[in-house]
Amino acid sequence: MKRIWPVTWFALRGVYDELFSLAGMGLIWFAVAVLVPYGAFYLAARLFPVIPVVIGAVLISLIPAPPITAALYSVTVEIAHERRIEFGYFWQGFRSYFGLSWKIAGLLLISGAILAVDVVFYLRADNMLFSAIGFLGLWACVFWLAIQLYLFPLMITQEDKRLKLILKNAALLALAFPFFTLGIMIVTALLTTISVVAFLLLVTVWMPFVALLNSRAMVSSLNKVELLRQAQAELKAEE
Repeated sequence: MKRIWPVTWFALRGVYDELFSLAGMGLIWFAVAVLVPYGAFYLAARLFPVIPVVIGAVLISLIPAPPITAALYSVTVEIAHERRIEFGYFWQGFRSYFGLSWKIAGLLLISGAILAVDVVFYLRADNMLFSAIGFLGLWACVFWLAIQLYLFPLMITQEDKRLKLILKNAALLALAFPFFTLGIMIVTALLTTISVVAFLLLVTVWMPFVALLNSRAMVSSLNKVELLRQAQAELKAEE
């Protein structure tokens, strides 16, 4: 728990120190991941008001969204490791992680849809057992959200880029530090609420801050794991 504030402060300071670069990246991310899909939905709904056409237009417009998110994370991971950044890292990350980012996004989309349908189904059922299963499903949703904090940072950091290993390590970090992860989720939710009210923050620095917060949380958790390993090794050596 005590790591939450240092990680949050690092993210705030990091965004401030690299404000112009990150604000520019944030604008690009917002345009690609939010404005383009919204524009596609609006135009398709006005010109071709057929549900399959509208859904298809939105899905096509979402193709660059995961890679542009990976591009932003490729920059914030460097900041999280206290390294210097260049704007070129952003476009390099977009190219390098185009396919892998979509594998992660696709898995999240499918699993999220399944969880949402299951939770709604069980909670709406007039049955005590089904209601209990529904509440368990809500906890599964929280865990699903917790894993997402670490997925993109691990994708950038890990040498072994296998999707299964990225998911496994993200789940292990979320389970190893549940209160820290929950605290980071709360900080993210608070900033999101503030950004929706202050629209300029949402457009420019909301996503860069979230990406840097998650990246630094991953670095902090990995450092904590390394310290625990060293402590265990020392105990074994003393025995």
